[in-house]
Amino acid sequence: MKLIELFRQYQSELMNKNITLEQKWAIHQMLSCKTEKSGQLDYECNDCHQHVYVNHSCGHRFCPQCGFKDNQNWLNRQQQKLLPVDYFMVTFTLPFELRWVAKQNDKQIYAILMKQAVATVQEFSKNDKNLAGQLGVTAVLHTHARNLSYHPHVHLMVPAGSLSNDKKWRVKRKKYLFSGKNLASVFRGKFIDALKESNITCEQTYPKKWVTHCKKTGNGASALKYLSHYLYRGVFSEKNLLELKDGQLTWKYKDSETKKYVYMKEPALKFLLRLMQHVLPKGFQRVRNYGLLHGSNNLTVKKLQLMLRVQLPELIEKFKAVVSCPCCGELMTFCRFIKAKKRKVET
Repeated sequence: MKLIELFRQYQSELMNKNITLEQKWAIHQMLSCKTEKSGQLDYECNDCHQHVYVNHSCGHRFCPQCGFKDNQNWLNRQQQKLLPVDYFMVTFTLPFELRWVAKQNDKQIYAILMKQAVATVQEFSKNDKNLAGQLGVTAVLHTHARNLSYHPHVHLMVPAGSLSNDKKWRVKRKKYLFSGKNLASVFRGKFIDALKESNITCEQTYPKKWVTHCKKTGNGASALKYLSHYLYRGVFSEKNLLELKDGQLTWKYKDSETKKYVYMKEPALKFLLRLMQHVLPKGFQRVRNYGLLHGSNNLTVKKLQLMLRVQLPELIEKFKAVVSCPCCGELMTFCRFIKAKKRKVET
């Protein structure tokens, strides 16, 4: 079963629901994906001059048919920044009591969540006697739990090494990076201060219990692979769709604690609405690099890798489209992109 089939079948019902313009645009793009509505690629054979027209993908980051190439290329580029230290996954979760505020002010709250999470980790790094320098941070925002409930949180992948002010490489060789409890306490203060400065109204008392986890993840390769899963291909894997019968959809997800699959059965429309709440605001950048791993420090990272004798595989941008001529079998050359006619999205 394909998600696109579900969206096509329930398109009219979805559009009549109270969904945002970004969600309507995502549906419009997904239903246009790999059709003439998304434009066409014109290829020509150099031998027999045969032309082939290939329907273009929509390129929307929520579309399950797109993004595999982008996911893999992002992963390849991030692997070029790995350093020979232990890596930690630090996860900051927005408390349940504030999630309704996030839904109403999603773009602002997500930005505050990411910025203050990174600021908290950087502050701990500067005050740590083993580090006392600039950390590198890769931050990825997730808004979903495994059962697709609304659960905003940010994952920070952090190498346990820093560059001091006098340009010395410092490494923390311990089983833990920072205390999760202490991180949560400082993050709470930073988040609340930033929320007040943004003039976003919160009508209830701020919760006292905030959750932050700090977990060792080895050399960073597995953590990067995990973070790459939901960057450009939506938040749900189609292999977990099981059956649609009489409007009832059966699907599954793996419980994070028991590691066993949980099976859910609910109206297909309810499932799609559950899924669509994770469409990000227009223009919001889900993944960001900070500190030592920021793009402006690429040369510094390369120098560190040379100094530390890091062996990295050659960077290859994979999965470029290859089209063979249906007449002679020779590889075809890309000629042009044919734009589709612009269509308005119903509001």
